[in-house]
Amino acid sequence: MADHTEEALFREIDEEIKQDKLIKLWKNYGKYFVGIAICLVTSIIGYQGWSTWDQSSRAKLGAMYDKAQEVAINEPLNAAKLFKQLAEDGSPGYTLLAQFQVAANLALGGKPAEAINMYDSIVEKKNIDNVYRDLARLLSVVYAIEHSYGSSKEITIKLSPLLENNNPWRYSAKELSAFLLQKEGDTEKAKALYQSLILNPQTPTGIRQRSEKIILNLSK
Repeated sequence: MADHTEEALFREIDEEIKQDKLIKLWKNYGKYFVGIAICLVTSIIGYQGWSTWDQSSRAKLGAMYDKAQEVAINEPLNAAKLFKQLAEDGSPGYTLLAQFQVAANLALGGKPAEAINMYDSIVEKKNIDNVYRDLARLLSVVYAIEHSYGSSKEITIKLSPLLENNNPWRYSAKELSAFLLQKEGDTEKAKALYQSLILNPQTPTGIRQRSEKIILNLSK
């Protein structure tokens, strides 16, 4: 992600971190978070899709995928239908990628509940790697927070498996947990969790920097 994008994000946090603007902040910040996750899953699963299929099939599926992406620019719900068809007809790699794209476009098309259900259905799949199932869980939580889908307690329970020490998404999960605490008005616990992210040398740079900015504003 380009430096100027992160700088713009930090400026938004500086301006909007006040408690009475928390939901507005999340709507902007959450989309940035989702963008990173979608880019990541696209690159990982996309590579899997391209590397496990023969030449002619790759070309056909690639054309279908490109068409759906073009449609998604202006018609996310129609794109969701195209990605759904790709999910049904594609190779294992493309199927999984298309399912993520179905969910993302449902959300963009104003159907967050259906998007969350799609992510939850990916979580339930036993025949895919846990890293993808957990990513789907993470994105389900992101949209649940953004659209107030379920109580904070329910969202926290859904998020809890990602907090385990060996989970690759644990730092993002802790960031979301801190945000939930902040949303519920438990500022001190939220600050403590943000602080733990700051002090942990393994915390990804972007998460650490956002935590520093949020702590600074919460302390004002």
